[in-house]
Amino acid sequence: MKLQFHRKIIDSYQEFDNCELLWVIGPNSDGSVQELLQCGQKVIETTSNSRAERINIGINETRHRLVLLNHPRSFLSADAIRRLSSLDFSGNKTWGGFTHEFYQSNHPVLNFTSFYSNRIRFGLSGIVYLDHCIFFTRDMISQHDPEPVPMVDIFEDTLFSKKLLKTSDPIRIQEKSYTSPIRFISNGIFKQSMINQKLKLQYKFGFSKEKMNKVYEKNLNLNSEY
Repeated sequence: MKLQFHRKIIDSYQEFDNCELLWVIGPNSDGSVQELLQCGQKVIETTSNSRAERINIGINETRHRLVLLNHPRSFLSADAIRRLSSLDFSGNKTWGGFTHEFYQSNHPVLNFTSFYSNRIRFGLSGIVYLDHCIFFTRDMISQHDPEPVPMVDIFEDTLFSKKLLKTSDPIRIQEKSYTSPIRFISNGIFKQSMINQKLKLQYKFGFSKEKMNKVYEKNLNLNSEY
């Protein structure tokens, strides 16, 4: 499925000449670098296992005013990207994400997870997870800050959202961010749902983010790749 998502991401951006697609690949890529290079993609390899660090590398390497963090296991249609490009970014500092939906899955638990993510966490709290494919304008972050995304092991998207919320509320674009359910499939849907809820409670009570990430990544290590 990883290669399938690579292709879908690449295909969505092909018609846009004024955008730069940059892949930041970690040490456990399982051949992804070769696959992407064969597709003519711009790839930056790093030895870092930190997802936050890799995101910051990507942000610092790009030069466009509008930055889109395309989660490697989420893909946007060309229509979704076209909708983003149609927004007016000339004045207000703008950020947000797309509407989350799990790819090729109609399980009620996953449907509820997307509903909660879109309507409650995003809509009411303004917290946008990376699988919504976060976008923002570069003037929302300091030019002198090499680490715009907080350097933590987990919940870096929550902390980044809180950082952006100081400037404006997020916009949720109706077009979908189709996300792989691989974590739920690998661990079991109900087990992964319980793990997620446990980690959110631990986050609120200030547990070690390093230890929480070890639980989240146990036997999967998905976040160490990109």
